[in-house]
Amino acid sequence: MDMDSALSLLLRTEDVLNSGENAESRAIIKELDHLPLAIDLAGAYMQKVPMTPTKFLENYKRSQKTYLDLKNVIKATGNKYAHTVLTVWKMSFDRVQDPLAINVLRAL
Repeated sequence: MDMDSALSLLLRTEDVLNSGENAESRAIIKELDHLPLAIDLAGAYMQKVPMTPTKFLENYKRSQKTYLDLKNVIKATGNKYAHTVLTVWKMSFDRVQDPLAINVLRAL
């Protein structure tokens, strides 16, 4: 995902040049490896809580495990469909048979 599209998704606006906090928003996108689902969930979380990109990035770096827990995202955003994401992830993870691949996925 290119940076402009990722910024629009994260910030929930097409006007990314005038949104403010672009440096922090870009840092969040890089931290999430430009992954659209992760960026969308981060944007939903910041919008619902509400939270600035700066505060999100600080909290995320301090406690990644909490921010990556989809149960917390569901609770914060009220998005019942996030459970579907968790189910698909678990099904995909369960299909992995290679122990090395399992360890790599767990590290994520």
